[in-house]
Amino acid sequence: IPMVGMVKDDKHKTRAILNCDGMEIGISGSPSVFRLLSTIQEEVHRFAIEYHRKLRGKNMTESELTKIDGIGKKRAVDLLLNFKSISAIKAATVEELGKVVPRPCAEHLYRYYHKDEG
Repeated sequence: IPMVGMVKDDKHKTRAILNCDGMEIGISGSPSVFRLLSTIQEEVHRFAIEYHRKLRGKNMTESELTKIDGIGKKRAVDLLLNFKSISAIKAATVEELGKVVPRPCAEHLYRYYHKDEG
């Protein structure tokens, strides 16, 4: 499949296409070609924006806590509401964590953050 690229001017407007041999093909004399390329360009841009919003949205609802086995969104929210920060959760004892989440989960969470200490 032959590939082409879009050549932009210094005002970031598409002025030509570049074929696979490196030759520029001007499009200013052909309004229908310019419209087609503009439509393709807008669709690609829309797709990219939508994809990045989806990724960003996923990252916003995920936290470091939800990556730990046994900690879902609900437990992560409960922990953050109680301890106010990840740092405070890391500094908490098993007993303190156990007041917010079940004891096995508290032990697992404690071990996760203190695995390098023992």
